Amino acid sequence: MALEKSRTWRWRFETPVETIWPVLADTARFNEAAQLPKQRIEEIVRADGSVRTVARANLGPYTLAWDDHPANWIAGRWLEHRRDFLNGPLRSLTARLEFAADGAGSVCVYTASASPRNPLGRLILASGFFAQIGRTFAPLAKAAGAFAKGERETEFDCAPPKLPKGGRARAEVLVERIERSAHGHGLARRLADYVLERQDVDVWAIRPLKLARRWGVPDRHAIEVCLEAVVQGLMRLRWDLLCPRCQVGKETAPTLDELPTGAIARVATSTTAGNTPRTWNSPFTRSMPSGRSTAVNTACGDP
Repeated sequence: MALEKSRTWRWRFETPVETIWPVLADTARFNEAAQLPKQRIEEIVRADGSVRTVARANLGPYTLAWDDHPANWIAGRWLEHRRDFLNGPLRSLTARLEFAADGAGSVCVYTASASPRNPLGRLILASGFFAQIGRTFAPLAKAAGAFAKGERETEFDCAPPKLPKGGRARAEVLVERIERSAHGHGLARRLADYVLERQDVDVWAIRPLKLARRWGVPDRHAIEVCLEAVVQGLMRLRWDLLCPRCQVGKETAPTLDELPTGAIARVATSTTAGNTPRTWNSPFTRSMPSGRSTAVNTACGDP
Protein backbone atom coordinates (compact mmCIF):
# COMPACT_ATOMS: atom_id res chain seq x y z
CA MET A 1 0.00 0.00 0.00
CA ALA A 2 1.25 3.46 -0.87
CA LEU A 3 0.50 4.83 2.60
CA GLU A 4 1.88 1.86 4.52
CA LYS A 5 4.56 2.70 7.06
CA SER A 6 6.94 0.25 8.70
CA ARG A 7 9.74 0.05 11.23
CA THR A 8 12.27 -2.75 11.80
CA TRP A 9 14.16 -3.82 14.93
CA ARG A 10 17.04 -6.30 15.14
CA TRP A 11 17.68 -8.31 18.29
CA ARG A 12 20.68 -10.60 18.79
CA PHE A 13 20.61 -13.54 21.19
CA GLU A 14 23.44 -15.63 22.59
CA THR A 15 21.51 -18.87 22.16
CA PRO A 16 20.58 -20.71 18.94
CA VAL A 17 17.30 -20.21 17.08
CA GLU A 18 15.71 -23.36 18.48
CA THR A 19 15.87 -21.92 22.01
CA ILE A 20 14.53 -18.43 21.26
CA TRP A 21 11.86 -19.33 18.68
CA PRO A 22 9.46 -21.01 21.18
CA VAL A 23 9.55 -17.92 23.40
CA LEU A 24 9.03 -15.17 20.82
CA ALA A 25 6.63 -17.21 18.67
CA ASP A 26 4.30 -17.74 21.63
CA THR A 27 2.08 -14.85 20.55
CA ALA A 28 -0.52 -15.22 23.31
CA ARG A 29 2.16 -15.06 26.01
CA PHE A 30 4.07 -12.25 24.30
CA ASN A 31 0.96 -10.11 23.80
CA GLU A 32 -0.13 -10.59 27.40
CA ALA A 33 3.32 -9.56 28.64
CA ALA A 34 3.14 -6.49 26.40
CA GLN A 35 -0.16 -5.62 28.12
CA LEU A 36 -2.03 -5.47 24.82
CA PRO A 37 -5.83 -5.36 25.19
CA LYS A 38 -7.35 -8.81 25.63
CA GLN A 39 -9.18 -9.86 22.52
CA ARG A 40 -12.45 -11.71 22.06
CA ILE A 41 -12.61 -14.10 19.12
CA GLU A 42 -15.70 -14.83 17.03
CA GLU A 43 -15.41 -17.56 14.40
CA ILE A 44 -18.03 -17.21 11.66
CA VAL A 45 -18.57 -20.27 9.47
CA ARG A 46 -19.32 -19.29 5.88
CA ALA A 47 -21.60 -21.21 3.53
CA ASP A 48 -18.62 -22.82 1.79
CA GLY A 49 -17.24 -24.19 5.06
CA SER A 50 -14.44 -21.66 5.41
CA VAL A 51 -14.16 -19.57 8.55
CA ARG A 52 -13.93 -15.83 9.07
CA THR A 53 -12.25 -14.93 12.36
CA VAL A 54 -13.28 -11.57 13.79
CA ALA A 55 -11.51 -10.26 16.89
CA ARG A 56 -12.57 -7.42 19.14
CA ALA A 57 -10.77 -5.57 21.91
CA ASN A 58 -11.51 -2.58 24.08
CA LEU A 59 -9.12 0.34 23.80
CA GLY A 60 -10.24 2.94 26.31
CA PRO A 61 -13.86 3.83 25.54
CA TYR A 62 -13.64 2.37 22.03
CA THR A 63 -14.08 -1.17 20.74
CA LEU A 64 -11.83 -2.10 17.85
CA ALA A 65 -12.77 -4.96 15.51
CA TRP A 66 -10.64 -6.64 12.88
CA ASP A 67 -10.37 -9.64 10.61
CA ASP A 68 -7.78 -11.76 12.39
CA HIS A 69 -6.01 -13.75 9.69
CA PRO A 70 -4.38 -17.03 10.74
CA ALA A 71 -0.73 -16.61 11.62
CA ASN A 72 1.63 -17.81 8.91
CA TRP A 73 4.93 -19.36 9.89
CA ILE A 74 7.73 -21.81 9.25
CA ALA A 75 9.01 -23.01 12.61
CA GLY A 76 12.41 -21.60 13.44
CA ARG A 77 12.50 -19.35 10.38
CA TRP A 78 9.71 -16.76 10.27
CA LEU A 79 6.31 -15.78 11.60
CA GLU A 80 3.78 -13.29 10.20
CA HIS A 81 0.43 -12.15 11.56
CA ARG A 82 -1.86 -9.67 9.79
CA ARG A 83 -4.90 -7.82 11.09
CA ASP A 84 -7.31 -5.93 8.81
CA PHE A 85 -9.30 -3.50 10.92
CA LEU A 86 -13.03 -3.01 10.42
CA ASN A 87 -13.05 0.33 12.24
CA GLY A 88 -10.68 2.76 13.92
CA PRO A 89 -7.82 4.92 12.59
CA LEU A 90 -5.78 2.08 11.05
CA ARG A 91 -6.66 -0.06 8.06
CA SER A 92 -4.17 -2.85 8.70
CA LEU A 93 -1.36 -3.94 11.01
CA THR A 94 1.16 -6.68 10.24
CA ALA A 95 3.86 -8.12 12.48
CA ARG A 96 6.67 -10.22 11.02
CA LEU A 97 9.55 -11.95 12.79
CA GLU A 98 12.47 -13.51 10.93
CA PHE A 99 15.04 -15.74 12.63
CA ALA A 100 18.55 -16.66 11.50
CA ALA A 101 21.64 -18.27 12.98
CA ASP A 102 24.47 -15.93 13.91
CA GLY A 103 27.56 -17.89 14.96
CA ALA A 104 26.73 -19.72 18.16
CA GLY A 105 23.78 -17.38 18.70
CA SER A 106 20.87 -16.11 16.65
CA VAL A 107 19.25 -12.96 15.30
CA CYS A 108 15.59 -11.98 15.21
CA VAL A 109 14.43 -9.21 12.87
CA TYR A 110 11.04 -7.80 13.84
CA THR A 111 9.09 -5.63 11.39
CA ALA A 112 5.83 -3.84 12.15
CA SER A 113 3.88 -2.47 9.17
CA ALA A 114 0.69 -0.42 9.32
CA SER A 115 -1.51 1.53 6.93
CA PRO A 116 -3.87 4.35 7.98
CA ARG A 117 -7.59 4.53 7.33
CA ASN A 118 -8.02 8.27 7.76
CA PRO A 119 -6.13 11.47 8.70
CA LEU A 120 -6.08 10.43 12.35
CA GLY A 121 -4.38 7.19 11.37
CA ARG A 122 -1.77 9.07 9.36
CA LEU A 123 -1.10 11.31 12.34
CA ILE A 124 -0.72 8.31 14.67
CA LEU A 125 1.78 6.61 12.36
CA ALA A 126 3.74 9.83 11.90
CA SER A 127 4.06 10.47 15.62
CA GLY A 128 4.93 7.97 18.35
CA PHE A 129 3.27 4.75 17.16
CA PHE A 130 6.43 2.87 16.16
CA ALA A 131 8.52 4.37 18.94
CA GLN A 132 6.04 2.97 21.48
CA ILE A 133 6.30 -0.47 19.90
CA GLY A 134 10.07 -0.34 20.32
CA ARG A 135 9.87 0.77 23.95
CA THR A 136 7.43 -2.02 24.74
CA PHE A 137 8.95 -4.92 22.81
CA ALA A 138 12.69 -4.34 23.34
CA PRO A 139 12.58 -5.23 27.09
CA LEU A 140 10.51 -8.31 26.26
CA ALA A 141 13.13 -9.45 23.75
CA LYS A 142 15.84 -8.95 26.36
CA ALA A 143 13.89 -11.01 28.89
CA ALA A 144 13.30 -13.74 26.30
CA GLY A 145 17.04 -13.94 25.67
CA ALA A 146 17.77 -14.29 29.38
CA PHE A 147 15.11 -17.01 29.70
CA ALA A 148 16.59 -18.92 26.75
CA LYS A 149 19.98 -18.83 28.51
CA GLY A 150 18.46 -20.19 31.71
CA GLU A 151 19.10 -16.96 33.62
CA ARG A 152 15.48 -16.47 34.71
CA GLU A 153 12.56 -18.71 35.64
CA THR A 154 9.82 -16.92 33.67
CA GLU A 155 9.81 -15.80 30.07
CA PHE A 156 8.74 -12.20 30.74
CA ASP A 157 8.16 -9.75 33.56
CA CYS A 158 4.43 -9.33 34.13
CA ALA A 159 2.41 -7.42 36.66
CA PRO A 160 0.95 -9.79 39.29
CA PRO A 161 -2.70 -10.63 38.64
CA LYS A 162 -5.41 -8.98 40.67
CA LEU A 163 -6.76 -11.43 43.22
CA PRO A 164 -10.17 -11.20 44.91
CA LYS A 165 -10.17 -9.82 48.42
CA GLY A 166 -8.88 -12.46 50.81
CA GLY A 167 -7.69 -14.66 47.94
CA ARG A 168 -4.10 -14.95 49.14
CA ALA A 169 -5.13 -15.78 52.72
CA ARG A 170 -7.55 -18.44 51.52
CA ALA A 171 -4.81 -19.96 49.36
CA GLU A 172 -2.57 -20.26 52.43
CA VAL A 173 -5.26 -22.26 54.22
CA LEU A 174 -5.66 -24.55 51.20
CA VAL A 175 -1.91 -25.10 50.96
CA GLU A 176 -1.89 -26.36 54.55
CA ARG A 177 -4.82 -28.68 53.85
CA ILE A 178 -3.18 -30.10 50.75
CA GLU A 179 0.08 -30.77 52.57
CA ARG A 180 -1.76 -32.49 55.44
CA SER A 181 -3.20 -34.94 52.94
CA ALA A 182 -1.32 -37.88 51.52
CA HIS A 183 -0.98 -36.15 48.15
CA GLY A 184 0.87 -32.88 48.84
CA HIS A 185 4.40 -34.27 48.36
CA GLY A 186 5.80 -30.91 49.46
CA LEU A 187 4.50 -29.31 46.25
CA ALA A 188 1.43 -27.42 47.48
CA ARG A 189 3.31 -24.15 48.02
CA ARG A 190 4.89 -24.28 44.55
CA LEU A 191 1.55 -25.07 42.99
CA ALA A 192 -0.22 -22.22 44.80
CA ASP A 193 2.47 -19.73 43.78
CA TYR A 194 2.16 -20.95 40.18
CA VAL A 195 -1.63 -20.59 40.21
CA LEU A 196 -1.61 -17.15 41.79
CA GLU A 197 1.37 -15.53 40.06
CA ARG A 198 1.90 -16.95 36.58
CA GLN A 199 0.53 -15.42 33.38
CA ASP A 200 -3.01 -16.17 32.27
CA VAL A 201 -1.71 -18.35 29.45
CA ASP A 202 -0.09 -20.61 32.05
CA VAL A 203 -3.02 -21.00 34.45
CA TRP A 204 -5.80 -21.27 31.86
CA ALA A 205 -4.76 -24.89 31.29
CA ILE A 206 -2.40 -26.33 33.89
CA ARG A 207 -1.03 -29.71 32.86
CA PRO A 208 0.46 -31.83 35.67
CA LEU A 209 3.00 -33.63 33.47
CA LYS A 210 4.35 -30.29 32.26
CA LEU A 211 4.69 -29.17 35.87
CA ALA A 212 6.51 -32.41 36.70
CA ARG A 213 9.09 -31.71 34.00
CA ARG A 214 9.45 -28.09 35.09
CA TRP A 215 9.89 -28.98 38.76
CA GLY A 216 11.91 -32.16 38.26
CA VAL A 217 9.53 -34.31 40.30
CA PRO A 218 7.84 -37.67 39.60
CA ASP A 219 4.82 -37.46 37.30
CA ARG A 220 2.60 -39.13 39.89
CA HIS A 221 3.43 -36.52 42.52
CA ALA A 222 2.48 -33.65 40.20
CA ILE A 223 -0.76 -35.40 39.21
CA GLU A 224 -1.73 -36.15 42.79
CA VAL A 225 -1.07 -32.64 44.09
CA CYS A 226 -3.17 -31.18 41.27
CA LEU A 227 -6.05 -33.55 41.95
CA GLU A 228 -5.88 -32.79 45.67
CA ALA A 229 -5.89 -29.07 44.82
CA VAL A 230 -9.17 -29.64 42.97
CA VAL A 231 -10.63 -31.48 45.97
CA GLN A 232 -9.61 -28.64 48.31
CA GLY A 233 -10.83 -25.89 45.97
CA LEU A 234 -7.55 -24.30 44.90
CA MET A 235 -8.23 -25.26 41.28
CA ARG A 236 -11.08 -26.59 39.14
CA LEU A 237 -11.20 -29.50 36.76
CA ARG A 238 -12.72 -29.06 33.31
CA TRP A 239 -12.86 -30.76 29.93
CA ASP A 240 -11.80 -29.05 26.71
CA LEU A 241 -12.95 -30.09 23.26
CA LEU A 242 -9.87 -29.48 21.14
CA CYS A 243 -9.78 -28.17 17.61
CA PRO A 244 -8.03 -30.93 15.61
CA ARG A 245 -6.01 -28.36 13.65
CA CYS A 246 -4.64 -25.96 16.26
CA GLN A 247 -5.28 -27.96 19.48
CA VAL A 248 -7.03 -24.96 21.07
CA GLY A 249 -10.04 -25.69 23.26
CA LYS A 250 -13.13 -24.52 21.37
CA GLU A 251 -15.72 -25.66 23.89
CA THR A 252 -15.29 -26.24 27.63
CA ALA A 253 -17.41 -27.90 30.29
CA PRO A 254 -16.90 -29.12 33.86
CA THR A 255 -18.17 -32.59 32.90
CA LEU A 256 -18.44 -34.50 29.63
CA ASP A 257 -22.22 -34.62 29.68
CA GLU A 258 -22.36 -30.80 29.83
CA LEU A 259 -20.59 -30.20 26.52
CA PRO A 260 -22.97 -28.22 24.26
CA THR A 261 -24.95 -30.26 21.75
CA GLY A 262 -23.36 -30.01 18.33
CA ALA A 263 -19.98 -28.85 19.64
CA ILE A 264 -18.07 -31.51 17.73
CA ALA A 265 -19.84 -30.61 14.49
CA ARG A 266 -19.02 -26.92 14.91
CA VAL A 267 -15.36 -27.63 15.56
CA ALA A 268 -15.15 -30.01 12.63
CA THR A 269 -16.72 -27.50 10.27
CA SER A 270 -14.57 -24.61 11.42
CA THR A 271 -11.32 -26.48 10.86
CA THR A 272 -12.00 -28.30 7.62
CA ALA A 273 -9.94 -27.17 4.65
CA GLY A 274 -11.73 -26.90 1.31
CA ASN A 275 -15.44 -26.92 0.66
CA THR A 276 -16.47 -30.36 1.93
CA PRO A 277 -17.25 -30.59 5.66
CA ARG A 278 -15.98 -33.74 7.37
CA THR A 279 -16.60 -35.36 10.72
CA TRP A 280 -13.64 -35.21 13.10
CA ASN A 281 -13.04 -37.33 16.17
CA SER A 282 -11.77 -34.53 18.38
CA PRO A 283 -9.69 -35.51 21.43
CA PHE A 284 -10.39 -34.16 24.89
CA THR A 285 -7.90 -32.78 27.35
CA ARG A 286 -8.30 -32.49 31.09
CA SER A 287 -6.95 -29.23 32.38
CA MET A 288 -6.89 -27.67 35.80
CA PRO A 289 -7.40 -23.91 35.59
CA SER A 290 -7.08 -21.70 38.63
CA GLY A 291 -10.04 -20.15 40.33
CA ARG A 292 -8.67 -16.68 39.69
CA SER A 293 -10.16 -14.69 36.80
CA THR A 294 -8.41 -15.44 33.50
CA ALA A 295 -9.14 -14.63 29.89
CA VAL A 296 -7.30 -16.47 27.13
CA ASN A 297 -8.86 -16.48 23.69
CA THR A 298 -6.72 -17.86 20.91
CA ALA A 299 -7.69 -18.21 17.27
CA CYS A 300 -6.81 -21.08 14.96
CA GLY A 301 -3.44 -20.54 13.38
CA ASP A 302 -1.58 -19.11 16.37
CA PRO A 303 1.73 -20.92 16.87
